[in-house]
Amino acid sequence: RIYISPFSTLSQRLLAYMEKNFKNITFLGYIDNFKSGDNIYSKNSLEDYDYILLYSPNHWDRVWGFTFKKILLIKPFGDNYRFEPYIKNLLLKRVKNSYLKVVKLLITKIKVLQKDKNIAILCNGFIDNNSYALYKELQKDGSFDAYLLTTSKDDIDRYGAVEFYSFEFILIMLKSRVVILDHLLSFEDRYLAQSKKSLYLDHSIPPKIAQDIYKTYSFDYMISTSRYTTNLLKKSYGYKVGEYIITGYPRDILLKEGDDNIDTNILQYIKLHHNKKIVVYMPTFRENSFISNPIDFDRLDKFCKDNNYIFILKMHPFTRFEGIDSIKKGDYEYIRWYEVSCDIHPFLKYSDMLISDYSGIYFDYLLLDKPIVLFHYDKQEYISYRGLIEEFDELLVADIAYGFEELLISIKTQLFHDDYKAIRCEIKDKIHKYQDFQSSKRVLELIKTKVSK
Repeated sequence: RIYISPFSTLSQRLLAYMEKNFKNITFLGYIDNFKSGDNIYSKNSLEDYDYILLYSPNHWDRVWGFTFKKILLIKPFGDNYRFEPYIKNLLLKRVKNSYLKVVKLLITKIKVLQKDKNIAILCNGFIDNNSYALYKELQKDGSFDAYLLTTSKDDIDRYGAVEFYSFEFILIMLKSRVVILDHLLSFEDRYLAQSKKSLYLDHSIPPKIAQDIYKTYSFDYMISTSRYTTNLLKKSYGYKVGEYIITGYPRDILLKEGDDNIDTNILQYIKLHHNKKIVVYMPTFRENSFISNPIDFDRLDKFCKDNNYIFILKMHPFTRFEGIDSIKKGDYEYIRWYEVSCDIHPFLKYSDMLISDYSGIYFDYLLLDKPIVLFHYDKQEYISYRGLIEEFDELLVADIAYGFEELLISIKTQLFHDDYKAIRCEIKDKIHKYQDFQSSKRVLELIKTKVSK
């Protein structure tokens, strides 16, 4: 007999997983003091139960506080979940918080060890390709001692990076006068940037509306791709930025040369099928986890076979949907799964078309001047819970499909004749001041002349 707390899209997905995989459970309802509805209860109105499953990734310790109730903390683990004792996690977190307070005091107060040539590149969640491309440029130039610091266990091994809050991390932060970021740090970690000279790379031109919490972040410098996108950044994000500098994104170079962190299995596969058109589909993350996507993968596979296409599917790491296992296992002949831990940017130069939706990858792909199709099957639903900037529609220079049949027609039509080539160049010029794939060198020069001074 279980309750799940709190009520959210995530907890609904957890319930579906539980009912599918555990036959001996009885679901009693959701516990949420701030929501109402059928099957939603407050903490004080529960019947007898065996466990409360707590699934609140960011602030789970604030949901129940300090308690010895029969609570299991739920953590996603690949396609499954881990069930861990709540009280054990709570005690560990409190010990960790005490340690972090000491670290914060050291980093913010001790300045004597800082050196102009030391640069800490902070990568929250994972090492983004902007950070990695700039890191390589810094290494090649040799004027600075640059360090990749990350919270990702996988990236520590992949890139030889340093783990957040390790002893080596503390030493690097004590010695670094400059920090560079491509993702926002957690609310608690903001001081890491605010206590140093900071440069924010960002990771995408913003098609989506930012959250209010973004207004609490501040940076000395932030890069942009054009005067137009600078205005979008100011309007959409609301960060407190000392100065915006137009350089382009360091990762641009990956669209032209190099195969770093590419999916080598897919690369080998397309080289064996060099006579086929390569279509890459990159949908953005959705909280409903792709459930309403109308693609019929059996029909799509036949469509690709009949027209001599290969369909590459690159998903967000947190996206799950029915049929994902079949694609991963290679059950389809012409639909291929691009490993989510690999970078798609180095692969895009081999593609013939991009299919996306509301993702910032659309703006990057403009630099390649290749056909684009936008699959907006859920546009109103997406706007209702995530929002899009007002200028979004006027920046679209691509066929837009709203259903599966339209999608097939758009793919075939635009690969045969690129209807948007001329107008796409106009938008490309509006979004990208520089189109020479040398943005990492411009950011390096920015660091030399301004950021490190």
